[in-house]
Amino acid sequence: MKLKWTSTLPWMSCHQREVSETVSCVCRRFHELLQDPTTWRLRVESSVKGHYLRLDLGDEEEFPWRYACSAVETEHQRWTSCQASMQEVFNYRHYSVMDTCCLMKNGLLAVGSRDYRIMLWDVNRLKENRNPSKKLLPDFTLNEYEGWVWTLDCHEDLLVSGGWDSRIVLWDVNRLEAVVAKNKHRVAILCSTLQQNLLAVGAYDSKVLMYDPRQGLKAISFYTPNKKAVLSIASDDKYIISGGEDGQSSVWCKRTKRPLKTFRVSSDAYVSSIWMGSREVILGDSKGIVHVMDPNHPEFAIVKSDNVGHTDKVTKVIGGYGSLLTASRDGSIKVHSPSWPAKTWATLSDETKPQCVGTAYRQGVLACTYHTNFLKVWAPSEVTV
Repeated sequence: MKLKWTSTLPWMSCHQREVSETVSCVCRRFHELLQDPTTWRLRVESSVKGHYLRLDLGDEEEFPWRYACSAVETEHQRWTSCQASMQEVFNYRHYSVMDTCCLMKNGLLAVGSRDYRIMLWDVNRLKENRNPSKKLLPDFTLNEYEGWVWTLDCHEDLLVSGGWDSRIVLWDVNRLEAVVAKNKHRVAILCSTLQQNLLAVGAYDSKVLMYDPRQGLKAISFYTPNKKAVLSIASDDKYIISGGEDGQSSVWCKRTKRPLKTFRVSSDAYVSSIWMGSREVILGDSKGIVHVMDPNHPEFAIVKSDNVGHTDKVTKVIGGYGSLLTASRDGSIKVHSPSWPAKTWATLSDETKPQCVGTAYRQGVLACTYHTNFLKVWAPSEVTV
């Protein structure tokens, strides 16, 4: 009865937010049905036409089905009609390659370049731009490097950067004196992940180094999970996951300060990008394959692997309740349903701009840097409910 009710009434084609705010006020019975998580679970599964997310969700009562429903419908609406709902707002060519970018909570886009600088743009200013090809110079730049800026990550208003000159810098971009702290390793810093109480970076000498961002990047510890450079890294409150050029990847337990697991995704590929969520970990590899790992499994098992349509290395995976985004060295960015198997909603590609090297996605804004010195930004053409 409930499945039929949630799928056949005309107003169920409205967005979740409209249903919650209007239909729940019609009568007590409707209000009770819309408070039931099963109502939203059925609606989500109907939207993605498959198994939502990629793993067993466990206790459904604890899962935020209403929020998930809103996220899925917003992303589906945004990307299945992306020519109408998404617009390119910025197309900028720099004089050197920009290898990394990061969208911050405070509305800034940070981009690291091989000219040793970090450039920052106000995303709201880019959204208001009527001519994507107009050369809008950065709102301000950060200069602390003597080598390529290779990695960026952020948490709240803090930005961390790492470069080929072995420097690690923590910035507060809201302050006039932006540098909060800095440290220096002996080789290049290639990847980074920043949490409130821990910064972990992967280095060219096969080490993962840990620092305390609350104490001036005080060195805490390090471990050596690889025989070659550490190329990808991600973390949450419990674990650090990293992938190396030698094909070996590792899961490090913060509590025990010991490796929990080492693994390979395949015999001829290495993990090139990692996204961590509370219920799943998504890995992109050098052959263009996406893998799903269960963080709640005692052995962090890889439970699924799929070819999502890329023909070269996956340079970025970004998961979430509403969508799965993948970018590749083949020059394409793909947005997929958060289901298994994933269904591709949209593909953004440009033959003149091959090799996506840096990608960021936050609140509907997508930024990508290309090996041909270009930076492109897309944003919703209007406010999406």
